Amino acid sequence: MKPIGERAVRPPPDQMTTAQADATAPGPDTADALIPPAFTDPTRTAGVGGAPPPPGTCTLAELRLPPPPTTDGRRFCAEVLAEIRARTQRGERCQVVFDIDNTLVDTRWRTVEAAHRFGERHDVPRLRALTLDEAGVDGRATCLGLGFGPGALTDTFHAFWSSFFWNPAAFGFDQPIAEVVALAREASAAGAEVFYLTGRIAALKPATLAQLERLGLPNADAAHLACKPSLEQRTPRFKELWLREALAGGAHLGFFFSEGSRDLAHLRATLGPLPLVRLDFPVDTPGVRPPADAPVFALDS
Repeated sequence: MKPIGERAVRPPPDQMTTAQADATAPGPDTADALIPPAFTDPTRTAGVGGAPPPPGTCTLAELRLPPPPTTDGRRFCAEVLAEIRARTQRGERCQVVFDIDNTLVDTRWRTVEAAHRFGERHDVPRLRALTLDEAGVDGRATCLGLGFGPGALTDTFHAFWSSFFWNPAAFGFDQPIAEVVALAREASAAGAEVFYLTGRIAALKPATLAQLERLGLPNADAAHLACKPSLEQRTPRFKELWLREALAGGAHLGFFFSEGSRDLAHLRATLGPLPLVRLDFPVDTPGVRPPADAPVFALDS
């Protein structure tokens, strides 16, 4: 899979107005799109030129997985890794795929830092003193959770949050989710190729790679990191197309691991029996019900 072309990132939020932040949002990367048009066809098989797929491979149409033996995500992942060890010993290719934000790293720390800076600058004590448990999925959700309600303050903070949160310099505030980082390493040790599939845009790929490297994650390179081309592409659809391509490539896919109910619900609706694992994380997109059959990985702390 070819790395996506890079694009210059926006200047730091302190040097931008809200209007500038919106106006300079990265556009589509047309020169090096991630998903070939052929993979938008759900009936496409893994064979080249319409030929049958190589022996031992599995297309999406042929994928018929049994229901997970347990709703316990830890136990399910352990069972998957045991199967991966057996498959790789037979010479099979195996993959696992992880989301990044609020899956491998806790991005609430970015929101807390944004709130503290905004609260200090604009004399908003509740934001200046925001705690980790009070951080929402974004700036607007954070304000609503504090009881501010819709209005100028919520809108202004959300604009500031958007500019700060997606600035690569702010990625350093993220904290690793140790149990999921450990799972990625265990999957690699079992013989799986580890991929990272994120809604971050291509312009953020260099900073994201640096973050994965700092965490000591396996396969932390451009070939194993998939960022969506631009803000214009919806994240659930982007992930669907990428995973459809991965399935067509013939490797055994152990699981896709994410906290995002919206992404998981979309993937269940479009890719059917794809093995999904949901991380039980404190923040998520409100009003979206995750797939009921996805095993839940609960954090110890």
